[in-house]
Amino acid sequence: MLLFGLYRQRSKLTRTYYAIFFCLPFLLLVGLIVPRLHFITAIAGVGLLIDGEHTRYPIDQTYSIQTSRVGVLAGNPTYSLIESKYILLEEITDDIIPKIGIPKSLQVIKINNDSFKLRVLTSDIYNERLDTTLSFKR
Repeated sequence: MLLFGLYRQRSKLTRTYYAIFFCLPFLLLVGLIVPRLHFITAIAGVGLLIDGEHTRYPIDQTYSIQTSRVGVLAGNPTYSLIESKYILLEEITDDIIPKIGIPKSLQVIKINNDSFKLRVLTSDIYNERLDTTLSFKR
């Protein structure tokens, strides 16, 4: 899609994009029919379905909380602490709290330079709450 927007001669690129878009299901079907391509086609088909959802909640300029769910059947998100080191580099600390559910409301309050307060209300059937104080350094 990025090339589609940047390409100057749009007629050739438009035809190529539509050809790939509409031929992909038929290529997957042929791959399932040919015995030697079953495994590769199944992996490619599942790979097309995988999607991720990442949401960041800023604490200050250096730290933020990230919830991430990866996969079609992903359940509860992983809560990570993100520390911005430089312009492009980040340090990620996974599983700072247990997996309690998809957050309906998440509030982060910085207490001082080395700790913050985290309040999470989930949107599952059992509206779980988490109210805890965590440290930036682990």
